[in-house]
Amino acid sequence: MNAIGNSLPEGCPDDGPAAKSPPGFRRGASKLLGLAIVVCALGIAIAFRYSMIGVATVDTNTFIAWYEYIVERGYFAALNRDWRHNLPYHYLLAAGSVLAPRLGPLLTVKTISILFDFALAFFVYKCVALKFRDSPRGPVLGVSLPVWAGLATLLAPTVLLNSSTWGQWDAIYTTFLVACLYYLLAGRQAAAFIAFGMAISFKLQAVFFAPLLLWLLMPKLARQHTFSLPALVRSRDVLLMLLVPAVYLVTIIPPWLAGRSFFSLLATYAEQPFYYRELNKGAPNLYAWISNDLYAWWPLGMLAAPVAALLVAFFLYRRRATMTPELIALLATFSVLLMPYVLPKMHERFFFPADVIAIVLAFYRPRLWYVPVIVGGVSLCCYVPYLSEWAPTLPYLPAINERIAPSEWLWASALAMLGMIAALAWQLHLMLARLHKPARATMADAAATQWRP
Repeated sequence: MNAIGNSLPEGCPDDGPAAKSPPGFRRGASKLLGLAIVVCALGIAIAFRYSMIGVATVDTNTFIAWYEYIVERGYFAALNRDWRHNLPYHYLLAAGSVLAPRLGPLLTVKTISILFDFALAFFVYKCVALKFRDSPRGPVLGVSLPVWAGLATLLAPTVLLNSSTWGQWDAIYTTFLVACLYYLLAGRQAAAFIAFGMAISFKLQAVFFAPLLLWLLMPKLARQHTFSLPALVRSRDVLLMLLVPAVYLVTIIPPWLAGRSFFSLLATYAEQPFYYRELNKGAPNLYAWISNDLYAWWPLGMLAAPVAALLVAFFLYRRRATMTPELIALLATFSVLLMPYVLPKMHERFFFPADVIAIVLAFYRPRLWYVPVIVGGVSLCCYVPYLSEWAPTLPYLPAINERIAPSEWLWASALAMLGMIAALAWQLHLMLARLHKPARATMADAAATQWRP
């Protein structure tokens, strides 16, 4: 650009600042790049699920049998049967048989779970959006961080495999757990407890999230200088917890009206721990190192979870720290990682909530980016022995499984999970120490305080 006009003479090179692209063009290019990334990621997520939709595992065949029973005998006859599970998932199967009968049993089973994959990604997006709601942080490669979180959930290996390949429905109850976390972060406690009640109604494994609800009470009780039972009963938070059993009771009304015993419906989850006689069902937890010869002692293992939860609760009570969003995300991840680790009779899939909630934590505490990577990787390794049985469809998994014995998978995986629990415990200690430590007042702090209205 010359000193007279706003442009150079024709033919002169333009190497100065004016040669740079205008801001509007750069913003448009960034948006196009972001759109391309989102479209490609969604395309990969949908294409993989579509390619695996024909796989029928043992679990998938069980759910197909449920679907066929509902179609053949009728909805009300199905309600009167003891399924050894609570019935919300059967309600979805019945709805699928009515709304989309042409899909057939296999596609209906897979479609229900896959739809909840996207619902799960949506609530992960919502959780992270709360973090960056008032943040000046801009998009990365044209994609906002909450959208990155949702895409990371859709493309997480265990999320990809659990619904589309395995045919399981862990995404359903985990969706409600992440919804509960979102409502807790948003300060909507009633909605949080309703979401948790829905999660419990689908699967008992949602109880891994329960310690968080107890831990959130501790700082408030500490500020009130009381830990008595009457104080707990009078607490509004405890009264809101009654929404959890209320939701469960609502879900068992249809089978009760159809003729099922009300007591048997209440006892559904109480009977489930007795279905298997193994201390470990492929989970990377404490019992990977304990012989099944000690199976008779499994009730002591069941006590480990409440004892661990109460120890953490006491620790939080003594620290009296303010519950920040980062602390809530950390405690949520710690809860769904610690509980299946110390409990016996756990399946490899029971770390699924930890795989997902760790993604939320990584966006709240970027320094913990390695947690979802390692936790999700360990869970994926534990999926291999089971899924390798389906060699015709997944030929690469048996080859991997033949190189490493299942026990070696399990020992290494259990050790890695223990390392993650230790890392989160250390981060919890550091965060509570920072929140509990009184800040040193300086002259600048005092002046700033006086200036604030």
